[in-house]
Amino acid sequence: MKKNHLIYLLLSVFLLISVTGSSGFITAYDDIRLDWNKINPEGRIIFFAGSAGSCGVAWGYGPGSNESNSSHTPDAYIEPGKGFMFTFGTMLYHELDGILVNYLIEDNESKVLWPLRERTGVSIRWQHETVKHSLNVMLKPQAETVGGFIDPKFYVIPPPTNETQPSEFCSMEFSGIHRNGSKIESVSGFAGLFAIGVNNPWPTFPEPTIVIYLIQKRDGGEFDPLLVVLWSKDGGDLLGTTIERAKVFYVNFWALKRD
Repeated sequence: MKKNHLIYLLLSVFLLISVTGSSGFITAYDDIRLDWNKINPEGRIIFFAGSAGSCGVAWGYGPGSNESNSSHTPDAYIEPGKGFMFTFGTMLYHELDGILVNYLIEDNESKVLWPLRERTGVSIRWQHETVKHSLNVMLKPQAETVGGFIDPKFYVIPPPTNETQPSEFCSMEFSGIHRNGSKIESVSGFAGLFAIGVNNPWPTFPEPTIVIYLIQKRDGGEFDPLLVVLWSKDGGDLLGTTIERAKVFYVNFWALKRD
């Protein structure tokens, strides 16, 4: 994988989200008044993704719609790491423009029709300079978390789109422990997940990749980019840092239509 492919993948996932400012998977219905109670799901999605082994850890980096506006903290760095992640869940859905989602939007206001039921666990370790780090967190959806699924094997649960004042809308939340050398601290905030399991189902995302974004909520209501962690089925190069291919890599979902 060429270096600019991975960079572009990490940063351009949010082109889908920036269409409306909340989620690129939202379709507006400006001229139709909807009766939310009469909308029935077309089916149920069951999904699972897991990876283990080598990964890339971008500490202090946050999501952005392109390379120029991606934010990062002054102490940001990128290192190779090791660890694992898993995610599994279920969601009622209907189809919008070829995307299977759990919401609608009317008059620029979104409505989650059916909850996303999901858990994601992440355990990684890495070393920066002489200090060893580890991070163990659990992600879970909120009441307003949205999901978008596209065949084949492509889905996004979007993170906040603004790192300095992130919206709690759409994103999952996370909590866990960060070990920094001999120091241990609790971390929590908002999170997103991007998973693609096959080669080039969408031109913008050419490689099988799992990406998790974490934005930390500080005391006083401030937010900081915490990290981006990436597992790649084929391996590659990220800003000069070599990422070995993951030892285990799996992404899939099943859409079960109602009769």
